[in-house]
Amino acid sequence: FRSRRDLLPLLRRASSPAWYIVALGASLATFTVASLVVSGLTKMFDVPAVHYSDRLLIDGYGWTWVVLLVCIQPGVFEELAFRGVIQSSLQRVVGTTEALVSTALMFGILHLSIPSMPHLVLIGLVLGWLRVRTGSLYPGMLMHFSHNLLVVLSERWEFLPW
Repeated sequence: FRSRRDLLPLLRRASSPAWYIVALGASLATFTVASLVVSGLTKMFDVPAVHYSDRLLIDGYGWTWVVLLVCIQPGVFEELAFRGVIQSSLQRVVGTTEALVSTALMFGILHLSIPSMPHLVLIGLVLGWLRVRTGSLYPGMLMHFSHNLLVVLSERWEFLPW
């Protein structure tokens, strides 16, 4: 029940339009960093790139399901869990900065990808910062969704310049 009391204020509060623009810009920045890191590591260690959409497409699901499961679902539920419940709970115990860093580290670890850990922690830090600055989960949800959407679109149309 404590989680509900933590989440409701964050869900009731919408941010100013400027924060949604910041969130979109942040998603473009984190996508660029993530793409450069992953591209560099796959070339450096001569390993094939992994696409989030491959398994779903091979199993017969279309791009609508890819967007739903890779972009929308994590954008909403991971933000509710990490920035809503975990960060809010930790913040009461250890303070804002420690909660933000701890939550970002947990976010990186949850994804179970050592090569992606640096940019996942960076994304977690930016998402946590948005949550602290706005007092709302919505800008983070938008950033998370749009970051993942850029990943999916880059897989679909292979538009990465590097």
